[in-house]
Order: sequence, then structure tokens, then C-alpha cells
Amino acid sequence: MKLDPTLTESIEFLNTFFQTKKIHYVLVGAMVPLILIELKDNEGMGFGMRETKDLDYIIKVEDWQKYKKIKKELIQHGFSQKKTEPEHRFFFNDIPVDLIPYGKNILDHNQLIWPQTGKVMNMQGIKSLFKYARKVKISENLIINMIPLPLSIYNKILTYLDRKFPRDLEDIMYMLIHYEEIQFSERRYQKDVPIRINYELRGAYLIGSDLRILISEHEITKIEPFFDLFHDPYDAFLEKVAQRQLSDHSDKEGNNIIDLIKTFKQGLGIHS
Repeated sequence: MKLDPTLTESIEFLNTFFQTKKIHYVLVGAMVPLILIELKDNEGMGFGMRETKDLDYIIKVEDWQKYKKIKKELIQHGFSQKKTEPEHRFFFNDIPVDLIPYGKNILDHNQLIWPQTGKVMNMQGIKSLFKYARKVKISENLIINMIPLPLSIYNKILTYLDRKFPRDLEDIMYMLIHYEEIQFSERRYQKDVPIRINYELRGAYLIGSDLRILISEHEITKIEPFFDLFHDPYDAFLEKVAQRQLSDHSDKEGNNIIDLIKTFKQGLGIHS
């Protein structure tokens, strides 16, 4: 699997733009597991990550005036905005690009309040995204900054708690299922993973234990409500998500999702 050429072109342009303007950025959202898991598959077939062309960036800016200046410059370079879309969303080559500002004069108690609409975004854990961002080579001439998968799943859980979109839960399940599969490493067979945990669940345990190293106890408490949402394996919504991510376990799909979430919780060290 390869990235769509228009998507690659958009990433390349933004990468150059951010570097030229000396803007610190990090790529987040569904593009992260697509690049770090889907595109790494050595057979080139991928694992079935949902198709996405959305680009989600968080950028460091001093204040809202600086953010407005960046928006104006992007529009001068061919980006566009629509009145029906959120004020942080742009379009470039028909690719949706979300540009979220982050800075001490932007946030109010870890919340971002958009000036035009008053919409509130939870920005908990954003500092960690920049601290642990990594450079990833996605083509011969393109290296970009993106968050590691453990922080991607943390960010997705916060997003899911905010809006309860099924696609966000699908992305969470995708990362729990495919993290550190044998094609990429032998970590699922490490002795620090409890032997009683089945191979299929070991990625969920590992991404939990890796996340625990990157975030604080306080940040962990912010996602604890997520684990209270999944108890009934016959829940219709859970079954629908499971059918898209666990089609090879159709006899117990709901149970498998709950098992993955429980194992992830165990890896995080949450025992309640």
C-alpha cells in the first residue's frame, strides 16, 4: 500500500512550509497508525486500516494573532476554507487539513476555546505529544514529525470521549490489534508480557505499558472513563465496530473487543 499522490504532495508542501517558517509541528490523527502500521506491512497489503485522507496537525504558536497569520499565508498558497466547516479545517488538493494551535497564550486550563464558535477542545496531554514526537521517513525524500503509536491511542481515546464517533473507536481497536505484530518485532514474545495473555491480546498489553511510560498518573486518570463504557459483548454498537476490525472472530467479536480493552487497561497498570 502507498499513500495517494495528492496526499503525499500535501504532506510535502506542509512539511516545507513548517520548516521554512520555523513552526514546530506534530502529525496526529488517523494518519499516524496508517503510516506506522499499515504502510509498514512488508507485503504491501496493509491490515485494513480505514481509508483516510485527513491530515491532522498540532502546531506551536505564540498566540491567536500568530495563528491567524499562518492561516492567511496558507490561503495565499492555495489552501481554502469553507463556512460550513470548523474554523481549523483547510482544504488543499481536496485533502482536508486540520491545523490545531497550541501555546501558553492559546490554552485555558488545558482547553482550547475557538474564538469564532466558542467550541471547546480538550488539549490534555498535548505537551507530551511534542516531547515524544519522532521523525519518521515516509518516502525517499520526506521525513516528518509524528507522535508514536502509544500517544496516538491516548489522543484517540480523549477524542472518542469528547464526541463518541464510531470511526475513532475503530482506530483505537486497529492499534490495539496490530501494535508490535510479529512482522515488525518480537516484543509480543518478551518475558515482561504475562505468559497468560494470548498472542492476539499482547499488542494491547504492550501499547498500554508503553503509554504508561510516556504520560503522568494524572493524564492516565483522564482516560479512565473510557474503560467504563464497554461491558456488554452483545452491545449492537460494539458488534458493528467489531465486524469491521475482527472479522476473523465473528463468533465472539464483542468479547474480543472487551478483552482487548481490558488487556490494554492492564498494561497501563489500572487495576480497578
